[in-house]
Amino acid sequence: MQKMVIIAVLLAALVGGASCDSRAVRESATVGGTASQSATIPELAKLDYERKLISLSKTKQSMTAVAFNRTSPPPWKRGNTLEFREIHPPTVPGGMEEQAIWRAVNIHAENLFEITRRLGIGVLEVQIVHRRQPSEIQETGRAARKIVSDLGYAVITDPRIPREWLLVEPKCEREIGRQMRSVFPQAFHRH
Repeated sequence: MQKMVIIAVLLAALVGGASCDSRAVRESATVGGTASQSATIPELAKLDYERKLISLSKTKQSMTAVAFNRTSPPPWKRGNTLEFREIHPPTVPGGMEEQAIWRAVNIHAENLFEITRRLGIGVLEVQIVHRRQPSEIQETGRAARKIVSDLGYAVITDPRIPREWLLVEPKCEREIGRQMRSVFPQAFHRH
């Protein structure tokens, strides 16, 4: 009888169109119990922003390398993703090194390079969303070592960048992007 209840609940979830969305109502059952519905809505932590000035000539950068056929003048609707990279040595003896990679979420790399060149901008104002976590790194010829990895985001908030050069939606997780848009509405292109 217990197996039949579990099978019935699984079939109801499959046939009923159960979703992988964390906000969806989920079916749950215990052995010997009956199915019940419960809504699972996880709390999204407030994002921690840090205002930072990034030197475009001194800060290491990397970008994706997708070729786009350009038939119109900038700003372009499609483009590559840009990342800013920083390495911070330990601040205290015995501390851990921090390696940061912050992905620009509200502008394509080509558009950023073009508009900063046109306007003569060398230092850019951004808001960094930190996502620090312990990690380990192994480099060729060196022993593995523990570091702090910061795989966060950079929201370009420099008021000199015209809004038409920015993206309408941030290139990141939907909920994080929603928070970014509400905190920095001027950092995104209007529809």
